[in-house]
Amino acid sequence: MISLDYSIQQIAGVWAMATSQEAWEDRLDRTLDGVFKSFWVLIPSIFISLIYFWLFIYSQDFLSEEVTNIIPRQSLFPGLVIEPISMLIQWSAGLGLLVLVARNMKLGANATDLVIGYNWLLIIQQMMSLIPIIGFIVTQNMAALSLLSVSTLFLSLYLTWGVLHQGLPQLDASFRAGIIVAFLFIYLITNAILNSIAKLFI
Repeated sequence: MISLDYSIQQIAGVWAMATSQEAWEDRLDRTLDGVFKSFWVLIPSIFISLIYFWLFIYSQDFLSEEVTNIIPRQSLFPGLVIEPISMLIQWSAGLGLLVLVARNMKLGANATDLVIGYNWLLIIQQMMSLIPIIGFIVTQNMAALSLLSVSTLFLSLYLTWGVLHQGLPQLDASFRAGIIVAFLFIYLITNAILNSIAKLFI
């Protein structure tokens, strides 16, 4: 188990890593033990994904009929099951892709920064996912939802790029961009499949 102080330190360290701040290496636990500890991030990330889906269900009361024709209403079940499963599939597929790239590049022990950065970035992205939905619930304004969604998406892509840049400095920019495209593809495919499954229960 890890402490709250340790978690905050690692989140701040990954933020520094992703934004290319000086001495970011000193803020992260880059040991082998730090790699294993970074997997604890899955527990709060699953919890945040459940909060996100609950907020999404709550926000449906504020959607207009025109919007609900485009975005079908979701039910609490099986959404509370599918949402964390979707997150775990996307996370594991992305990690598998990075491990494959690291092995092909023979990074060895140098891959620790990549794994630690990727794992701790997950909780940052999960917390960021709450911003648009909370903003919409507060304002009940679709324009605010769109603006916050686009802003958090670009910030998430920027942070992912930063982690890849520091964790895989040997890669060309085009290759790192290809990895991000692969992440987006995994996200879209996973959501499409699981949403199709969810419709069976509506």
